[in-house]
Amino acid sequence: MTTTQPSTISSMTPRDRLNSLVESAATSVQPTCHTLADGSVRVCIGSTCGTVSSHHLVTPKINQLRQHGKS
Repeated sequence: MTTTQPSTISSMTPRDRLNSLVESAATSVQPTCHTLADGSVRVCIGSTCGTVSSHHLVTPKINQLRQHGKS
């Protein structure tokens, strides 16, 4: 997570401040994982979810979902 100095915040445009808040919120939400009946894993960060076929793919999916939340 990127920290922003108070003086930097005041010089940011409203859009930049909003983007900064969204980025901060996206990284602060903890992912949840649920194993489905077929053995695949459902990974969610907030309301954004994805499904992977194996547990070893959970971490890359979390990173992908976090990147999606930043765009």
